[in-house]
Amino acid sequence: MSRERNPGLGGCFVIALAILAASCGSALFGTLSRSAGDPAVVTPRATSMETPLAVTLDWDADEAADYYVLERRRDTESSQYAEVYRGTGTRYADSPAEGRYYYCLTKVRGERDFGPSRPAFAVSSPVARDEYEPDDGMAEARLLESAAIANMYYFRGSDGQVLSDADWYRVTLPPRSVAYLTLTDYSAEGAEVDTHFVVYRAGLAESVIHNKHPFEIENDANVRRDLFFAIKPNAVRYIPSVDSGGRVIVYKIAVERIELIGG
Repeated sequence: MSRERNPGLGGCFVIALAILAASCGSALFGTLSRSAGDPAVVTPRATSMETPLAVTLDWDADEAADYYVLERRRDTESSQYAEVYRGTGTRYADSPAEGRYYYCLTKVRGERDFGPSRPAFAVSSPVARDEYEPDDGMAEARLLESAAIANMYYFRGSDGQVLSDADWYRVTLPPRSVAYLTLTDYSAEGAEVDTHFVVYRAGLAESVIHNKHPFEIENDANVRRDLFFAIKPNAVRYIPSVDSGGRVIVYKIAVERIELIGG
């Protein structure tokens, strides 16, 4: 007596095998198509001073890594690194208390850690950079037509890393003329003392600005033109006697008068 087979059961078995094979093949393809190299150990990029009491960290995606671990420590002798982020993203917005910080990035692949990276230096400040930023380069120089109030920061970590600002300006001068400008340092005590700032002018050495004392921007050409200069931190005034520290200083800058050369 012949035995009747159940075609439905055999069909289900074949389908199940096909699904399993497809699933394994997909996983195998993902494994094989992945980068065979190790994740690169890189320092995260740190952005400070854009908003009060905030630091933003970011890094490039690395297809060789399964996920990332970001650690932070305060810039003090007793502080230890602690994890602040673990995941597959490439950006982290931190809101630490006021102070100087270091951030290290580790990449994880399977059971192996790649890192930590060299530390990125950052500052969490209750005072953000001024409204005129970005003006850190000549291309972003701001036309100085009337008195302006701005701030400038300078911080140095215990490992020597520096977070520093610079403010570029331009003045439009007639032929053969000189502009006399003054800078008021709101953290300086009295007039004529050294301020927290130096001025950079093309072709000249940086010079310390004296509080409320005029400094010159000269147009020695026979045509009207724009003259560029930069206000930068006077580092020895920001951090006078220790290896690390820093602050934010507010100042006012103005063109007092413009005269003809030899006039």
